[in-house]
Amino acid sequence: MGEVMRMIGGYLRAMGLPCLIALPFILLSRFIVYRKTRRFDWKREVLCVLFFVYLAAVLSQTVLPDSILHLDFSVNPYRLPNRENTVIYIGFPIGWIQWMLALGQLSEVVRNIGGNVLLFIPYGVLFPVLFRRYGKLTVLFGCLLSVFIESSQLFFDRVTDLNDVMLNTFGVLLGYLLYRVIRVIMKKRQAKKPAPGDNGETR
Repeated sequence: MGEVMRMIGGYLRAMGLPCLIALPFILLSRFIVYRKTRRFDWKREVLCVLFFVYLAAVLSQTVLPDSILHLDFSVNPYRLPNRENTVIYIGFPIGWIQWMLALGQLSEVVRNIGGNVLLFIPYGVLFPVLFRRYGKLTVLFGCLLSVFIESSQLFFDRVTDLNDVMLNTFGVLLGYLLYRVIRVIMKKRQAKKPAPGDNGETR
């Protein structure tokens, strides 16, 4: 468990700098939108900023070369496209899990499966909240985002794994189901609230 927590902490630290770099641009874009529309909903704006900061964090961990993330340009320099170092994994996840467990690499299983699933759960929750018109297509858009990420890894010092698309999409699905559950609970609570001026008595 300690190793897993250190691994999570490492990921969070690696996400920090890209998020801080992206934050001013996100805030500037939201200000430009406000200047054009003159409409401001602080709850929606907070969710928008969180969503795009989250996307910056995801892309920083899945698209940028490891050499950039570790700020070490002397080791493992990348080229565009980096065809020589590109690795593509095509296989069924169960077989990969059995292989890793046989080698005693439990932490690698947790990192790959847990990381790829958990990383996309927020997408499944936030996307339908912000883009209600396309809410029913949340899982599809999440899958397309994962396909874009894995495709972009072909050009960088990354490992393109088609299993990641399945795991990412499953994470989006879990997030979307969580969103639906929360929405049902909120609707039930809203229905139980008495109407204004109604003291609950019948005449």
